[in-house]
Amino acid sequence: MSLPQQQGVARMGITGRPDDRPVAEQPRTPLPGVLEDAERRAAPTTPQPSGNREGQMANNVRVVTDATFEQDVLKSESPVLVDFWAPWCGPCRMVGPLLEKVAGQYAGRVSVVTVNVDDNQRTALQYGIRSIPTVVLFSGGKVVDGLLGAAPMGHFTRMLDNHLAGVAPQPQR
Repeated sequence: MSLPQQQGVARMGITGRPDDRPVAEQPRTPLPGVLEDAERRAAPTTPQPSGNREGQMANNVRVVTDATFEQDVLKSESPVLVDFWAPWCGPCRMVGPLLEKVAGQYAGRVSVVTVNVDDNQRTALQYGIRSIPTVVLFSGGKVVDGLLGAAPMGHFTRMLDNHLAGVAPQPQR
């Protein structure tokens, strides 16, 4: 059951008289204790491990920035699977846990990294990232394959298996 719209309903002012202003223009005063509770909930807490991609996602997935992209991706001796993502992107959040599994499965053979496109726009622009999630496979400092959009884990493992076996990428349909 929803409450009716309260357009035009007057609140009692500080003086005890009705406030004649429209509800949208009336000052909002929180109930005692409400503001303190909200501030307490918003206070930083001890960081907990999570799949939110800030800092180190998992043991096998690293966060890369504009400043570290060349060293961590382009100069890497092993192939690097790069996930271009953003925190507000729902499909990106679906891909993250899959890539953590892929990173564990291919540990030692392929590096998996993430690039937050909101915080690292230079790298995203340099590689023409216009839609996210975009997962790009780099090898020898060059783009060798990629996948646009959220996909099942099998798409990522197939891409890596083909690359490691020397099979050329197939065009996506």
